[in-house]
Amino acid sequence: MAQKEPFWLGGAASMGAAMCTHPIDLLKVRMQTQRTKVGQGQGLLQTAKLLVKEEGAFALYNGLSASLLRQATYSTVRFGAYEKIKVWVNSQNAPGSLSSPSKKKKK
Repeated sequence: MAQKEPFWLGGAASMGAAMCTHPIDLLKVRMQTQRTKVGQGQGLLQTAKLLVKEEGAFALYNGLSASLLRQATYSTVRFGAYEKIKVWVNSQNAPGSLSSPSKKKKK
């Protein structure tokens, strides 16, 4: 049987993913809130270039702390709860449970 990894690694991985995707999400929101006519807005790269020029490169990570806090709480709890529920379901040896399909006796 493989060694179980600590549940908090799932939360840490989610936080790492948030750090990678946050700049893209920030640019998406900036593009959605631009006050331009439909179809005349700037693209992703133009928005990024303008943001870095006007506010600096670290502006791509504005609001990152909120994303990290969400992932640290929500994802860690979700992964931890999943493991506990999985163990509980597997411990239930009732027919029709998710872990042990009922076996029909042959006559």
